[in-house]
Amino acid sequence: MNELFDLLKYVLPSVVVFGTAYYLIKMMLNGEHNKRRHELAISNKQITMPLRLQAYERLSLFLERIALNSLIVRTARPEMTAMDLQRALLSTIRQEFEYNMSQQIYVSDASWEAIKMAKENTVKIINKVADSVAKESPAMELSKKIFSVIMQAETSPSELALAILKSDIRNFL
Repeated sequence: MNELFDLLKYVLPSVVVFGTAYYLIKMMLNGEHNKRRHELAISNKQITMPLRLQAYERLSLFLERIALNSLIVRTARPEMTAMDLQRALLSTIRQEFEYNMSQQIYVSDASWEAIKMAKENTVKIINKVADSVAKESPAMELSKKIFSVIMQAETSPSELALAILKSDIRNFL
């Protein structure tokens, strides 16, 4: 029994010292790991922040470019028929969208969905109004009808999406 007691006198302090050392080293390594993770997050943020801001800028510009009033002014030509204008408007929207599609990885899902809905609703408006106009009528007639639809609507699809985009960027910053 005395031998067991002598053994415990030597082993027990060793176990306590080992446990304390293990705990302190583990805490130090965890602290160092958290510090490195925090530094990496800051570094990533410094790299991705400009990219995200640029994406929001480009998508804002996209929404402005597909807004029907600016789209018609940029696209319509006096010699065009209603059908020509419809095709040109739809082609321009498609090209603008494809050009900016890669920006979706930098914005929230809600913002990207709003962008897609703005594009789809703008296309729907163009097609719906174009169906009410004779295909061979002058482009000016289609333009006037589209402008009247825009005036009757409370907000355009682009304005709705832009509001969501602005809200998202405010939350991001």
